[in-house]
Amino acid sequence: TFQIPIAMTERQATCHSRLRPVSGPRLPGATSVRYSASDTLLVIDPGDEQIGTLSESGWPGAMVVLSPRGGQGEPGSGAIAANVVAGSAQGIEGWLGRFQVHAAGPDDQPLTELSPNGSGKFDMIIDCRSQPLVDAPVAPFGYFRARSPSQLQDSLAAARELIGHFEKPKYFDYQLDLCAHFSYGQTGCTRCLDVCGADAIRSGGHQIEVNPYLCQGCGSCTLACPTGALSFVAPDRDALLTELRALAPHPDHGTAPRTLLVSDAPETDADAGRAADLIIQPLTAFGEELWIASLALGFDQVLLQATDAPTDRSCWSLDQNGNSSGTATRVAISISTCSGTPKRTKSPKR
Repeated sequence: TFQIPIAMTERQATCHSRLRPVSGPRLPGATSVRYSASDTLLVIDPGDEQIGTLSESGWPGAMVVLSPRGGQGEPGSGAIAANVVAGSAQGIEGWLGRFQVHAAGPDDQPLTELSPNGSGKFDMIIDCRSQPLVDAPVAPFGYFRARSPSQLQDSLAAARELIGHFEKPKYFDYQLDLCAHFSYGQTGCTRCLDVCGADAIRSGGHQIEVNPYLCQGCGSCTLACPTGALSFVAPDRDALLTELRALAPHPDHGTAPRTLLVSDAPETDADAGRAADLIIQPLTAFGEELWIASLALGFDQVLLQATDAPTDRSCWSLDQNGNSSGTATRVAISISTCSGTPKRTKSPKR
């Protein structure tokens, strides 16, 4: 009989997904999901101590503040350069660039025209309530929880970075003919719904429905699924190899050492002094065969950088000297280009 691992019986809060600008290096060998967001921000129920943070934020676009008190705060709390609406939020749906808010005014009448956008939707939401409207362990992109002025300040800074066009991999594949969720008029397996930390899976009657905009690639559903109806989709190896060939040093460009920087996010690496050459999500899709292929194609060194690595892991380096450096968790593989027999790389100590 099939048994779900104990760790897969509750919603998981660990996900690999990170958004990357569409203008950056493309995601090779993966079906991508794209987001577009402007600068329309909704702030829900900020406290009096957070009003000053909002008034000093200098938000570049339209800001709407929804509060049961309307514009009535503590004296001296500061003026907000925003449209302050009296009311309370009752529910949120959507994701970055497409948030829809269900709200009611003081008279319990629905507030239907909160957003200044023609679509009636918000690009981003900062939720300051003591009980957040979204309780999923993994929040949708563009939704932030802020209980204190410092958290609000951090959320405002993070929201600024989400103005633009972004993408991430789709991550999953679903085969209806293998799904055991519904059969002969009866609801059966609900394991994927039970473990999804992003609340990306819904029951659609005779089948499940996975929202690719909410899915952030934790893979819990694929581990819990007893039939294989849900599977994790990693970047295609052939597509990655094609990408490596395009990035490989050309013999006519000289003999200067060339390092390939592979990361799960597009941010510039301070230690390497440049941005990543290849963005792969999840980073574990860059397997040993691609390490060796990179060296065979002419790279002198390969750096694998995980931006969201656990803090209790130290950096290590797979090079001739066994040295370790850098602030991000990284695996480095290098080969000597000196004349004669190349030195063998050392394995990391365990």
